[in-house]
Amino acid sequence: PFPLEGEETEILVNQSEEGEGQRYTTLESADWTATADGEVLLQVSYDITWFREIVEAVLFWMLIFFPFILLISLLVSYITTRISFAPVRELSQKIRKITPASLGQTVQLDIKNQQMEELLENYNAMSQRLRLSFEDQRLFVSNASHELRSPIVTIKGYSSMLLRWGKEDNALLEESLQ
Repeated sequence: PFPLEGEETEILVNQSEEGEGQRYTTLESADWTATADGEVLLQVSYDITWFREIVEAVLFWMLIFFPFILLISLLVSYITTRISFAPVRELSQKIRKITPASLGQTVQLDIKNQQMEELLENYNAMSQRLRLSFEDQRLFVSNASHELRSPIVTIKGYSSMLLRWGKEDNALLEESLQ
């Protein structure tokens, strides 16, 4: 009843109990073995070398084109990064040129990026605050120097007067000590 090994045959697949929905396929080989209790084991195979050939061809072309695709993607990434960070480099160069004397000057750039505009505004505001802080500090040091210099000048004047005339005149000595 079963065909010999390697012989093409039609085998019933997915037969329901009522016999409806029958489907047939042509196979390249069907091997069968009968067991001692009367069961039959059927081994069905179909040639899929065409699939293996497709997979090998795809793998071959992937190995050939992958380095080129990788190189192109790296080049595009590099160019995109250079273009994207150009305003940052320009801002960095202008900030490097700022000296203590030019601290309050604002940095102007032609930027179309909202984040970079915000960064530039924040830098300029910080620069103005630093300039004002340094001016306040300079003014404080100047005032403190003047306030310290005045009493020292007075003390120095009294001491030089005492050295010249205070030794003989007790009234003058008493006045300068008070």
